[in-house]
Amino acid sequence: MPILSLLLVVGLPAAEIYTFVVVGEQIGGLATLGLVLLSTVIGGAIIRLQGLSLLPQVQQAMARHQPPAAALLNGMAVLLAGLLLIIPGFLTDALAVLLLLPPLRRGLLMLGLAAFARRWTASASAGSFGPGGFAHPHQDFPGGGFAGQSRAAPDIEGDYRDVTPHAPSGAASNDNQTILPPSDKGR
Repeated sequence: MPILSLLLVVGLPAAEIYTFVVVGEQIGGLATLGLVLLSTVIGGAIIRLQGLSLLPQVQQAMARHQPPAAALLNGMAVLLAGLLLIIPGFLTDALAVLLLLPPLRRGLLMLGLAAFARRWTASASAGSFGPGGFAHPHQDFPGGGFAGQSRAAPDIEGDYRDVTPHAPSGAASNDNQTILPPSDKGR
């Protein structure tokens, strides 16, 4: 995961700068700037339109008694495509175009869901949800229990008095027995 982060933080901007230079040499600097601005405007429009249409899609799925997960994932993929178009660069624009094509979007979503399912299954069998994630309920921590809490049940001190009527059948019962609060003898 650190390598992927490094690639995103350092590698992607370097690759985008390289593509700016190559495209700028081919079509000119002003045309390159125009394409970047055009993709930003298109990305903003996509985000606005998709944001407005996502809620009705989810409501329609729920009205058909279907889980709205497919509509949500599809909408989130289109929103991600709009965000990628807003980010200046031709490589992010190419990825956005892939997300905007419905057959490719479905394929990418299926690949992503399959990878998530594999990770979920592997992490559940390992006892946690990834590094720094949620702990499995039976996982031991250095202090025991969750977040350093003791796993042993706490001791509860108190006095009790049996108030169950033991009167023989036909005899009068003593109904005026009450439960008294615990005494402070042992403290």
